[in-house]
Amino acid sequence: MEWTKGNTTRLIELYEKETCLWDIISPEHKNSQTRLDALNSIAKELQVDVANVEKKICNIRSQYFRELAKMKKTRSGSATESIYKPTWYGFTMLSFLSPAVEPTAHTKSAGSFLISVKINKKMKRNENPKNHIFENFENDKQ
Repeated sequence: MEWTKGNTTRLIELYEKETCLWDIISPEHKNSQTRLDALNSIAKELQVDVANVEKKICNIRSQYFRELAKMKKTRSGSATESIYKPTWYGFTMLSFLSPAVEPTAHTKSAGSFLISVKINKKMKRNENPKNHIFENFENDKQ
């Protein structure tokens, strides 16, 4: 499958719905069978194999966290107009990842992706993460 903008957008939509894959606070996140079922569901919907879905999720997460890192790097000690503003189309769609996790390491093991993360203590369980995407950056300035 070729990962067009449309296909990638659909993947992100499906990925967001499968909270067990990205929400480390969720009890289902600890259940490997639940995560595998979620990946299979996404793969079936997109008509691709699970390995392809895993690889693309890993890639888009990496891209998202690279964009966040660029924002953080340019904002420290910079004038407002020189702060990096992401132009990647997937950035806003993946904002649900930001409040729950901060990337600390990325490894690939046994055919599935693992993201080592630390929990953002300021996020409340029922908050909409899209409303707080830049909150971590603003708090870091102080």
